[in-house]
Amino acid sequence: MWKSVQKKIAHWPVYPPQREAAAKKYGLLPEDYKPYENDGNAPGDFPNLEPFNEVHRDPYDVYDYGHTKRDYNEPIPWSWDMHQSMGYDENQQWLRYNEPRWRTLLKFIAPVLILSPLVYIGDMYKYFHPMMPKQYPSNGLENYTFDPAEE
Repeated sequence: MWKSVQKKIAHWPVYPPQREAAAKKYGLLPEDYKPYENDGNAPGDFPNLEPFNEVHRDPYDVYDYGHTKRDYNEPIPWSWDMHQSMGYDENQQWLRYNEPRWRTLLKFIAPVLILSPLVYIGDMYKYFHPMMPKQYPSNGLENYTFDPAEE
C-alpha cells in the first residue's frame, strides 16, 4: 500500500547513501539525481529538474495522463504549476502570442494612453443643453403665491 509519507520531502541529502535513496524515491538514476543548492530555501531532497510543460512533450506518444502528457510516477519540476499549459512559459511566449512581449504590452496600454487625453479634454469642455425659460400653464398669471387671498 502506497502512503503519502513515502513521498514526503526529506532534508537535503548530505551523504552519498542519502542521495541514492532520494534518487530511488523520485524514480531517477543516481547519476541523474541533482538536488537544489542548499541555500536555506531549498525544497529538501526534491530533484532539480528542467522545467517543461505539455507543449514540450511529444504529441504522438502514449501517456498515462493524456491531458497533461505525463506518465505515472514521473518526477515533475518543483514549479510544475507555473509551467503547466496555462501557466507562464518563457520558451513558448513567441509561439503562443506570435508577437514579442513589448507589442503585447503596448496593446494592453494603448487604449489607456489614447482615451486618457480624450476624457481629460472632454472634462474641461463640458457640453450641456442650454437652460430654457420656465414654463407655466398660463404665462403672465400667478399660479401660486404666499400673499393672503383678497376677500
